[in-house]
Amino acid sequence: MLGNEIKQHRQRLGLSSKKLARLVGVAPDTVDAWESGELNVPRSVRLRVALERLEIRHREMLSSPGGLREWDLWLEQFLLGGTIRYSDALVG
Repeated sequence: MLGNEIKQHRQRLGLSSKKLARLVGVAPDTVDAWESGELNVPRSVRLRVALERLEIRHREMLSSPGGLREWDLWLEQFLLGGTIRYSDALVG
């Protein structure tokens, strides 16, 4: 994931870099370095964020009228494509 993508996601979610840092467990300077391209985002952080977003989506879908069926269809859509991409999990 590129730094500008992180910044776009962060801004769409209405988060400051300090809040994003707290959410993913890093120092605020680290988020700034990711966004400027000085540092690459470690895979462990990307995976944690994607899984947290998937959990949120899962809860939202289970509480909707379509429930588990809606979740299964959504997940199948990505699995048939070969993989669930980080950006798909984050942007919902």
